[in-house]
Amino acid sequence: MLIHSLFINDEEATSRGIYLEVEIDDFIKKILDGKRKFERIKLKAGSNLRGNNLYFQMEEYLKNQDLKNNPIVLTDSRFWTLRAEKLYFPFVEGSGLFCFEADLRGANLAEGYFRDSNFTLSDFKGAYLKNINFEEACLKHAILSFSNLEGANLKNANLEGAYLYKTCLVRANLEGACLKGASLSFANLSQANIKSVNFEGAHLSRVENIDRAINLETAHFLDTKVNSIEKDIIDSVLKKRRWFIDVQEAAGSGGGYSEIMSSGD
Repeated sequence: MLIHSLFINDEEATSRGIYLEVEIDDFIKKILDGKRKFERIKLKAGSNLRGNNLYFQMEEYLKNQDLKNNPIVLTDSRFWTLRAEKLYFPFVEGSGLFCFEADLRGANLAEGYFRDSNFTLSDFKGAYLKNINFEEACLKHAILSFSNLEGANLKNANLEGAYLYKTCLVRANLEGACLKGASLSFANLSQANIKSVNFEGAHLSRVENIDRAINLETAHFLDTKVNSIEKDIIDSVLKKRRWFIDVQEAAGSGGGYSEIMSSGD
């Protein structure tokens, strides 16, 4: 249910489980007035934050605030096709946020909490997302090229078809994430936890530091595209897994195994 902000206040809207429609001007003015809690709000589709006359004033204001201890809260809000290039919103609490096809190129969302959020088709090219929490988030077909996801939590996230060209994933937690059909060429996986990651049909050609990724032997590589270097690295760890599975089957534990990779030199 949606209701316009003229007829109801924020607290009542939240308590009644409805969305409060907020205009961009009002949203920015409330932030400048010190408001931080915006649960279950809805911005008009295509809202342009950066194009607003007050945007740069808000940006400068936020850079001088203690957002770590007093973050902006956008829990369960709806931002359809938001235009927010180079947005400065670190430490945001945005669990359950629906931000479909948003323009967040170059945005700073570092340390943000976006568990179970939806950023399908959103563009994060060049964004600073260090230590962000995207656990169980939907990032299908999102553009994350050149972005910094160092230390990010992407556990059980859906990154199917995502574009991660030259993305920094150093020390990121990707346990259980779906990367079917994703492109990770030149992405840096150094010390990334890829336990049980689904790389089916993914492009890993020229991915960097895959040999330094953690739990590589548990990832799934069905029809994964690699070059000879990645293939040799992956083959070497998969041999260990095959041996482990053979031991399990010999002991009567059951199980099965099938891995196919295609080399794309």
